[in-house]
Amino acid sequence: MNSYMTLTVALVLLGGSLAPASASSPAIGTATAGGQFLLDSAIVRDQATLLEGSLIQTGSVPSLLHLQGGAQVVLATGSTARTFAGRLVLEQGEARLERASALRIEAGGLYVRPSSPAASAQVSHQDAGTTTVNPLAGSWQVLTSEGLLVASLEPGMARAFTTQAASAAPPVVATGCLIASGGGFRITDETANVSFELTGKDLSRHSGNRVTVTGTLAPGVKSGETSTHILQVTRIQTLGRGCAVKPEVTAGAKGKSSAPGGAKTASTGSAAKTVIAGVAIAAAGGGAALGLTRGEDSKTISR
Repeated sequence: MNSYMTLTVALVLLGGSLAPASASSPAIGTATAGGQFLLDSAIVRDQATLLEGSLIQTGSVPSLLHLQGGAQVVLATGSTARTFAGRLVLEQGEARLERASALRIEAGGLYVRPSSPAASAQVSHQDAGTTTVNPLAGSWQVLTSEGLLVASLEPGMARAFTTQAASAAPPVVATGCLIASGGGFRITDETANVSFELTGKDLSRHSGNRVTVTGTLAPGVKSGETSTHILQVTRIQTLGRGCAVKPEVTAGAKGKSSAPGGAKTASTGSAAKTVIAGVAIAAAGGGAALGLTRGEDSKTISR
């Protein structure tokens, strides 16, 4: 066999090993821990570089992720997440996001993103399919994978989200004070802090009262960047005469409650059911979902 044939055979046998090094994914951050964790199924100790699409699984100690843009994520014990530029996919477990102005987290088919600078939050997702969001600082939005806003949250508003079975036009169920506004009517849901402009019959009869409305979102309406939807009302249930009214709320806005026209304030009673775009939303405990404190972090995570 001459030298030319020998070189040809060698190249064939080497095959894909000649792929350029530039084909590898770029580094997007680092992961550190005070012990072992798994990175793309390989055992790593103390520190590792995160690439686009890296899969990180924590064991008995949490891991601290430093990501592009300055975001930091504390990934709790027994958690699994995949890292990408500008987003983190939480497959299971719990995470605390800090300095997250440029980071979006995906969990349970929902997108959780900050809507103010220097925001931080705890997010958890378990096998049961429920995703819990507990804002710690700043304002946060929760959206469906289609970009439809289902909650606008502030610190102290821990909420649990459960995606229901898909349907062609899932009904919306919202509870709050129905008020006259700009020649129409609107309601801000007490649980999701999302507003609806209402269309339908006999709305004026319920103005100024605490109600639960059922209906469908107006077709073709995209409201991912706003906290107001248009709702075609099919049913109204009055829960009380008069109600505490929050001023018109947008992400980051706060204000004191007042009753319209001097009406008596009705008791809010038990927590109402909220469903938006096939996602059931309920109040959740705002305790230490991660079981982590800053003091514990400093002991268990290498920096």
